[in-house]
Amino acid sequence: MADSNLPSQVEIPTFKPLPFIAHLRYHGILRKIGKWRSEVYSWRDSKLIYLGIYSKPEMAAIAYDVAALAFNGDKAVLNFPDAIWSHPVPKSNSIVDIKAAAALAAKQFGSRLEGVDASKVC
Repeated sequence: MADSNLPSQVEIPTFKPLPFIAHLRYHGILRKIGKWRSEVYSWRDSKLIYLGIYSKPEMAAIAYDVAALAFNGDKAVLNFPDAIWSHPVPKSNSIVDIKAAAALAAKQFGSRLEGVDASKVC
């Protein structure tokens, strides 16, 4: 006896693979609830240094690049090695100046993405 309430064919759900996420290739960034955390390991001080939280993974990656170059010099592994010379350079080797230069580089990059003046970006 065939039941008239049952569908003639059962629809099997198909699962699509997740798209490749580009941010996984960036060094020194982690995803934090819709934002991106940037941090760098200083071989000189033997500790992990927090650089900030950014809205885009590229901004966090650029902040990492500036700090990694300042802390680790030639041994630094960079995300954007060709573009590093266009970013701000820290005034000194202090952690505060390096963090400030990294934040400024990320803000300048973010303003280029959004078309906003870098001095007005918070």
